[in-house]
Amino acid sequence: MSLNDLSALLWREREVLELLLYKLQTQQLMLTTGRTEWLAVAAREVDAVVEVLGQAELRRAIAVEEVGQELNLGSQPSLRHIAKAAPQPWSDILSDHHKAFLDLASRIETAGGANRDLVRSAQSAALPLLQGLEDGINNSTYEARGRRDGPARRHVLVDGEL
Repeated sequence: MSLNDLSALLWREREVLELLLYKLQTQQLMLTTGRTEWLAVAAREVDAVVEVLGQAELRRAIAVEEVGQELNLGSQPSLRHIAKAAPQPWSDILSDHHKAFLDLASRIETAGGANRDLVRSAQSAALPLLQGLEDGINNSTYEARGRRDGPARRHVLVDGEL
């Protein structure tokens, strides 16, 4: 595999990482604004991008191994080691990819962590509400057949209104 092919794979993986960051930030906006009706769809989209990312990482690992062997760096060199061993302009290009990956990874980690915190906060806020609803259901004033427990209330019709 050539350095050009490796760089092309790295560009595609960067695009997938940018898409993941976008999806996470979209999810974060939904959580912070309370517009959660599409949250399940957003979560599925994040999962789909993560799956594509896994495939891209596998292709990159294979390419890095091949290029590493061509440059006599062994079978599992880091991108940083390949960049140092590569001739110009590939050394600079691969170093730029490395920096971009570090930046994207940091931003994705931050967005993912913020989303997890927002979900935990929402769950904590919803738990007392759900428990209150459950208590209300358990203390229902209706029996299983839909009739009220206890004395029936009578409504009096006065001038055609209740």
